[in-house]
Amino acid sequence: MKQSVIHMWDVHEIVLTSEQTFDNPYTDVTVWVDLKGPGFDKRVYGFWDGGNTFKVRVTATAPGVWDYVSG
Repeated sequence: MKQSVIHMWDVHEIVLTSEQTFDNPYTDVTVWVDLKGPGFDKRVYGFWDGGNTFKVRVTATAPGVWDYVSG
């Protein structure tokens, strides 16, 4: 697992690349991550960024270890 140092309150982009292609990824795909960190456990939705690329923007609201699972 790749680990990165993210500063609190900085925006971080999680970049996801689909192996599938879609006729209209803007409307046909819902992308999200279940983000967990100190005092935080929520689903955060992302967006299509062209081609087969999707992004989810997150920020750390507290220092500590943060993990996510994408879907």
